[in-house]
Amino acid sequence: WYRIGDYKKADSLSETLISADTTLAYPYLIRGLIAEVKKRPQKAIENLQKFISLAPEAEETPQIRKRLNNLILKQEKIK
Repeated sequence: WYRIGDYKKADSLSETLISADTTLAYPYLIRGLIAEVKKRPQKAIENLQKFISLAPEAEETPQIRKRLNNLILKQEKIK
């Protein structure tokens, strides 16, 4: 759902999956990416950090770390 731009369905599915199992990493990734698109950087940061903590060895993790660092730097510039 995220890839086709249906963020509402993607977020709803992510929420359902997290409710069922808080140790699943990818729903947090999707929620983080959606928050980033919707200009909610703090929510994006929280969810991307959670993804990284749950999936430190995932193939996507290095790219997500970079994205997360950029978000954090942008937030620090705003302060």
